[in-house]
Amino acid sequence: MWEGEPLSLAPVTGLPRPRTLTAYPGTLADPLEIAELTGLEFLELEPEDWRVLLDAGAVPRSLSAASIEIHGTRHPLPIVALANEPLALWDRPPITRSTLEGNLGPVGWTGSPQGAFAPKSWAPPPFRDPLLRIARIPS
Repeated sequence: MWEGEPLSLAPVTGLPRPRTLTAYPGTLADPLEIAELTGLEFLELEPEDWRVLLDAGAVPRSLSAASIEIHGTRHPLPIVALANEPLALWDRPPITRSTLEGNLGPVGWTGSPQGAFAPKSWAPPPFRDPLLRIARIPS
């Protein structure tokens, strides 16, 4: 996490062909300055900075790859929706979401005949996301 004052990209906009930019949360004074980096090929930003670029129609068209940098824990569905927006700008297919339902089998399992590789009882972590439903049927 950046702890200093946010920085301007003005000093680097005149450099010959900056190709990569990674900006941590709170680093950029004005994310819209990214649009002035016309030769940018890779861009890694936090979701809020991506939202600023997308809303302003300022995502550099020179990008070949991009990343959404997540710090801490966030629900994945809003991030997937955000990631689909730049994909759409390049006519790429969206990230698909799947619903999984089914029986995970008995509560306990063994990773070897002696059971040395796995605990005897296990349950998946609780998910509150309606798109992922894991059901365990008691035996």
